[in-house]
Amino acid sequence: MHAYAIVAVARNPTPPIPPGLFRWIPATLKLSEEFMLSHTGLDTVMHLRYLKTAFWLMMISTLIIASTLMPLNRRSSTLVLPSNSSQTANEKHQVELEIFSMSQIPNESPVLYVHMILTYVFTALAIWLFYRDMKAYEHLCREFNLSRVKDGMLCARTVMVTDLPKKLRSDESLRHYFTSLGIGQVEKAMVLRSSGKLHRRLARREQHLQELERLHIELARNILDAPNLSMDHDAYFNIWHTLAQLPRKTLDPFQPLRLSVRSHPSRQQPAIDYHLRKFNKQDRRVAELRASYARNAKPTATGFVTFVHPASAQLCAQSLISVEASRCRIQMAPTPRDIIWQNHKVNQTSRRARRTTVNIAVTVLTIFWFFFMSGVLVLTDLDKLFGKNGPHDQMPASAKLMSAFLRNTLPTLTIALLMSILPYILLRKSVHGATFFINYIVFSTCIHSLELIQLFIPFIYAVLMTSGIIRNTPRSLQQRTTPMSFPYFYYFPLHILMLVIAMIYAVINPLILIFAAIYFAIAYLVFKHQFAYAYVRRYETGGRYWRKAFTYTISCLLLVQITMIGVLSLKSMTIASLALAPPIILTIAFLLWCRKAFHRRLKYIPLESLRD
Repeated sequence: MHAYAIVAVARNPTPPIPPGLFRWIPATLKLSEEFMLSHTGLDTVMHLRYLKTAFWLMMISTLIIASTLMPLNRRSSTLVLPSNSSQTANEKHQVELEIFSMSQIPNESPVLYVHMILTYVFTALAIWLFYRDMKAYEHLCREFNLSRVKDGMLCARTVMVTDLPKKLRSDESLRHYFTSLGIGQVEKAMVLRSSGKLHRRLARREQHLQELERLHIELARNILDAPNLSMDHDAYFNIWHTLAQLPRKTLDPFQPLRLSVRSHPSRQQPAIDYHLRKFNKQDRRVAELRASYARNAKPTATGFVTFVHPASAQLCAQSLISVEASRCRIQMAPTPRDIIWQNHKVNQTSRRARRTTVNIAVTVLTIFWFFFMSGVLVLTDLDKLFGKNGPHDQMPASAKLMSAFLRNTLPTLTIALLMSILPYILLRKSVHGATFFINYIVFSTCIHSLELIQLFIPFIYAVLMTSGIIRNTPRSLQQRTTPMSFPYFYYFPLHILMLVIAMIYAVINPLILIFAAIYFAIAYLVFKHQFAYAYVRRYETGGRYWRKAFTYTISCLLLVQITMIGVLSLKSMTIASLALAPPIILTIAFLLWCRKAFHRRLKYIPLESLRD
């Protein structure tokens, strides 16, 4: 239960799943969006909405595009299905998939005009579905922010000010400055200060505390393992109560020892006494640093201003405050747990240097990733790699299995593994490639079953932490068995990637739509269960991930249209390719309009909503 349905034993638990092998499916589907919003947050609701919208996009496209183009492509294809027995089952399977692709349609065929028209249909369908979600997100985001106001949360009436000038880097000057603006009554103003020394002292104190816990467990183990010691059954199970009643002289012979390196290299001293002295020293130093924090700590360029009324904070965040463009950047303050405090102790120049370095690294990685992907895709067509009459054609029967592995399993497995590893390292083709991506989507669909049972890292980690292989203190065991939060940095890009692949090949090879619809249906079911029962919420961004996913998905429509223009041009369909220019203009206009219409509405609460 603790490994697979952690939320079911929480203080505010999700309703339990009835016993039965597949009873979790109806129990998961019955959970309403309102329940998910109150129990798991807006981030998870918008993630599930993205999966649901992607499913409906693939399903409706299957009914319209796949049902139209698959028989049309097959009838117009110049590819002949293999009838001789000399070809392997894998080669026949490859041809059967390619026969549904528009790559096999002859040049200048009138059938290609249907592909052009269905590109219009797909563009309109995607825009309509995601615009509908954008309107729903606007409403949910406003209700989410208003709920913080109704709950009296401090962040609902606090603004975070970054890039403070030096003259405002004190609590009094910051309070006086915002009071003089006449926006509203200021309740409190505070400048964030650097706490490097305090942070290091706290870390050292924590180390000594953990060592004390470990050494006390070792002390108890030494006493229990003593050959001449006899303890009754009750004392064995109440060892700490028993040890607390024993005199110090009785416990000293069993105390773990450590080498005293400084004064007497060969002399040993009691380890518990040593770490207790160190802990007390660090504890006193922490108390001194906390007492002198406001007086001696160096102020940073970030401050927080709390107003009496939430409308004053909203008005301040939505207004142009400073005359200088690069000073006093203001936004609504997140909750304390959602702030990465270390980032606000770095100056603006260092942040810009980091941002530039990351952008350069991502660009270089993208370029090299393209060449690597091209090399992997070569493995899917061994005939092109060896030639029609090459050694692949003369393989013995025993090597046919290896050939199938190289064609289908190895490229898909390689990409899937690298796509899984890449985000953790960063902590985040052609028309004929459609067959490869169909295999990739099918493989990724099967991976969702492993997410349900937490097979890999979570399962192995839980076994190691609770099996006794690794010795834990009560504190370290609690820290290491803390429930995981959902890795948005891995799964959201993966789901966007799957949708992008399906969108690009939706008209080129509509067979991919069927597998993509299955993928998103299973993903929605699996991750709704995981959000409700397995993962805990450690932070909340108010659905900010979905805003980026919306932009990436609509931008992908441009890639779909440009790809279709290129494919139709290669098919000598000049008029059809030029006819796809208007959707590009309309998609760009829609993206710019959405940014103008929704950008501020998603960041702030309308003042009209705060009148009461």
